[in-house]
Amino acid sequence: MRCSPSARVLVSLALIGSLALPSCKRKHVAPAPLPADPSAEAPPESVDALRDLCRTLAVRIKPRPRGSSADAPAPASVPAVGAVDEPKTRLDALKAVQALEERLARDPRNAELHFQLGRVYLRVLSNPTAAEEHLCRAVLEAPDREVYRRMAREAWLSPEHEATLERSLSPVDQRLEWREHVAEARRLQAADGLERVVAFEDGLAAQRLIRSVNRARRQRTHVTVDDLATVLGGIVATPDALVVVTVAAPARTRLAALRDRTRAPAALWPGVAFGGRAMAFGRGPPAVAAIGPLVAKELRGLPIVVHAGTPTRHLHLVGRVDSAGKLTLRSASAEPFDAIPEALLVPKNR
Repeated sequence: MRCSPSARVLVSLALIGSLALPSCKRKHVAPAPLPADPSAEAPPESVDALRDLCRTLAVRIKPRPRGSSADAPAPASVPAVGAVDEPKTRLDALKAVQALEERLARDPRNAELHFQLGRVYLRVLSNPTAAEEHLCRAVLEAPDREVYRRMAREAWLSPEHEATLERSLSPVDQRLEWREHVAEARRLQAADGLERVVAFEDGLAAQRLIRSVNRARRQRTHVTVDDLATVLGGIVATPDALVVVTVAAPARTRLAALRDRTRAPAALWPGVAFGGRAMAFGRGPPAVAAIGPLVAKELRGLPIVVHAGTPTRHLHLVGRVDSAGKLTLRSASAEPFDAIPEALLVPKNR
């Protein structure tokens, strides 16, 4: 319903009266609060999008036969992943499918059985369509199990299922450069499917963290950081905290070595930030410990931006790495502002 001009005036006066401003002098307006949990592992809206998709894809639950019991022998063990073309492995997989389906006939809402069946279809029988039906049912029956959600997304990482992957993302994540993250996840060498999903999901979280810099308060500074891990340690002290370093697109080859998971630090992943910028990112203290040496060794002579975030505290550092591998800062931004370590609050000499 549209308001008349007079009604808009009355609403405006009511709002002004409710603010009870002490004076008409212009005052600093604090930045708008950050969206809830921008660096969390699975924001609620992302989980909701995947769950809504799974409601349309999950295998239907059949009524339990009369006189049946959920108590039954454990299904045959799931065969090891790999060597899909080997007849023995495929035969064992088909036997496992039969055993799991028999058990599900008696216990159709067992999330773990659906997960195991979807896993066999996906990783051994290379049937992502059949896999998604059971993996989605596992997500619906146990929505808090992160591994179920990630295995479902693993089924959609292939190019032919990219449209389904997009539907599993929240509207916010769909506006990010998620396709670039999918492509980067596929380039990882010696990584399994779940590792690729972790790289993809944390890459989206890294982009959300980068976007939060627009809401942070900025302080100019001119400080040389000898130990980046010490500076970030106060922010990235929990396993779910996120740390990101970005460089300009021409320098992305400096981070390409992170694609080889046999040689790269396990805590760091390569990715693509906004505008084609390259980034390295990871979670928790292991990522902080690995990102300092990466900056000092691989990014010498380059301007970089470092982001660190938890659900309640964000820190953004802008500077250049010198020839000795030390980072000289130009500015620091944070939300709240006291998230900036005092050692960095030195005004730039004019």
